[in-house]
Amino acid sequence: MTFAVGGVALAGVIADWFLSFSSEYTFAFWTFVSSNIISLFIPSGGGHWLVQGPVMVPAAETLGVDQGLIGMAVAWGEGTANMIQPFWALPILGIVGLGIRDIMGYGVLTLALSFTVYGAFALIAPFFL
Repeated sequence: MTFAVGGVALAGVIADWFLSFSSEYTFAFWTFVSSNIISLFIPSGGGHWLVQGPVMVPAAETLGVDQGLIGMAVAWGEGTANMIQPFWALPILGIVGLGIRDIMGYGVLTLALSFTVYGAFALIAPFFL
């Protein structure tokens, strides 16, 4: 992400792309949405920040967006995406004798609800900071 080829790093290219359609008021929301997408491929919170942090922090600095809000938008996205791939539930399912199919509908419902709530908050939060 940060290795530069020809003086341009991949993280910089992605950050510039986000800056092209974001404002100081919508950047937290787009950070949240991208965090949901990244979590489908990198379900670990630490690895997730390692990928998204180098992109979002410089972009947020450029727009003048609060760094704490961006950190929380990444965490909210990572948390909501965990509802669609509930690795945390696998030990419990094994104990009670259920399969992943038995709870997946609830996970999708929880994802939709939490995506709506946290997404709305990511959109209105910059107006209060």
